[in-house]
Amino acid sequence: MASPQKENGHLRIANELVDDFQRLHLSGNQWRLLWAILRFTYGWNKKTDHISLTSFEKCTGLDRRNLKRDLDILFSRNIILKDNSSYITQYGIQKDYTKWQTGVETDTSVKNDTRTSVKNDTKTSVKNDTHKRQKTIKYNPNSDEVRVAHLLFSLIQERNPDHKKPDIQEWAIHIDRMIRLDNRTVEGIEKIIHWCQEDGFWQNNIISTKKLREHYDQLKLKMGAEDGSTRRGNGLVL
Repeated sequence: MASPQKENGHLRIANELVDDFQRLHLSGNQWRLLWAILRFTYGWNKKTDHISLTSFEKCTGLDRRNLKRDLDILFSRNIILKDNSSYITQYGIQKDYTKWQTGVETDTSVKNDTRTSVKNDTKTSVKNDTHKRQKTIKYNPNSDEVRVAHLLFSLIQERNPDHKKPDIQEWAIHIDRMIRLDNRTVEGIEKIIHWCQEDGFWQNNIISTKKLREHYDQLKLKMGAEDGSTRRGNGLVL
């Protein structure tokens, strides 16, 4: 029978932070990671701590690939701090909650579904008029389109903190078209993003979702060629 006692250790969190936690729109996995960071930091009376992906896996039970993606989202929304200057990344909570991108949309014209029309909510007109779609659609902050757009920007920002912040809604349009018109999977797009932002040549050429869509097939072939070369080097391919 569990019997937690404050005397055995507890977190000290300012009510001001807790009040704004209540306004955060996060996925379940993102909340698990946020609490893990709180435990590693505030739980030990520290502002930041070096936390490995293995540690995150053990304390949350999340798959490494998924948790890395969600950590990138939390960082891109300025909810957590991240320092990659050492071998193990250092994480902390962004205490200045005014910088958080809470995910709460104040525009009453934005609906709860992934894509909504500001001027016309008739589904058939949205599907049949591509130009009108671009002008009238807003993407929910928690949608795949916005999340993947934020992922690309966060990886660019890691290399260049001064990179001009894009119009994420505009970037989301190209992600939407990749999924809806090009039949790309969200997982495939994320994999290409991670790969191209680690490649010495492509990281400086793919700095928008528009460029990502234009070069997607080329990037996929290049990534596949490198993977094949690695397997051959390991004796896995004859």
